[in-house]
Amino acid sequence: MKDSIQVTITGDNEICAGESTTLTATGATSYTWSNGATTATITVSPTSTTTYRVSATGFDGCGGEAEFTVVVHPLPDITITGRDTICAGECTTLTASGGIGYSWDIPGEDCNGAYLV
Repeated sequence: MKDSIQVTITGDNEICAGESTTLTATGATSYTWSNGATTATITVSPTSTTTYRVSATGFDGCGGEAEFTVVVHPLPDITITGRDTICAGECTTLTASGGIGYSWDIPGEDCNGAYLV
């Protein structure tokens, strides 16, 4: 009986919805993934948490298997509140919620910590 080989999968194990990750199997010479691919490297874009499996064979005919779970995190539900109508020269304050950090891209001039639009 032949000994099994050590197969390893590397890649990002956590992504956000809509992203992709590249998974790479090492330790053998031929590979067959659970999605039907037969290359050492695959790029996947799961819509939910998914476990990928690879069966591999070394040059000596010995085989091995590995699995890798990619966790898909949902995008945050961001809400912006504040006055949506102002007159020219007025200031308003907009408040974002639903996320952890925010990056604003607002054209205009500073208005005592707010922006003049």
